[in-house]
Amino acid sequence: MTELSKLIKTTVVPQGQGGYNVFIGNGLPLVVGTTSYNLTTASSPTDPSRLEVAYHSNNKTSILSTESLPGGSIGGLLQFRSESLDAIQNKIGQIAVSIAGTFNAQHAQGTDKNGNPGGNLFTIAAPIVNSNSNNTGSAVISSQVVDVYKRQVVNGALESSNVNVVDAMVTMISLARQFEMQMKLVQSAENNANKASQLLNMSWVRLR
Repeated sequence: MTELSKLIKTTVVPQGQGGYNVFIGNGLPLVVGTTSYNLTTASSPTDPSRLEVAYHSNNKTSILSTESLPGGSIGGLLQFRSESLDAIQNKIGQIAVSIAGTFNAQHAQGTDKNGNPGGNLFTIAAPIVNSNSNNTGSAVISSQVVDVYKRQVVNGALESSNVNVVDAMVTMISLARQFEMQMKLVQSAENNANKASQLLNMSWVRLR
């Protein structure tokens, strides 16, 4: 239990006769009497490439929000991803598109040795739109970058915003430093998840 509590907020409630109920996060039951529940991982319904912590109960798997899993290294990693890493990745993407657009525009104003107008130095990839796997409709949404200086990447939304390249570069330097310092936490996420799974299995065996 001590090792488990390092990974996630854990509450143990004695039940008498040597029995214990174990709860994690904000009260999710892990062991109640002789019944155990499982923590697992699942792909996000809005982004198949994004791995989420999920809770398996009654043959149903539910994605858990960051708020439902406070405390411990797992809670810290989830909070860092939602509050810092996502924003940093989005900002870097905005900066990259702005810089590419600026270089392309400047290059197009010149000519080569044969007098031909300059082309694009960079190819700006089309935005990726993922549908929610829980949707049952047949609608299809697509997107494209129309103005590289007027857009903002936001998880789950399409919005527009002005981006100043100089300000963006200054912001990028600051974010890059923060990103470099905290990347070690991200790299240990998979190891922590595996360790948590092993500890949960060991805890269940001991409680039985």
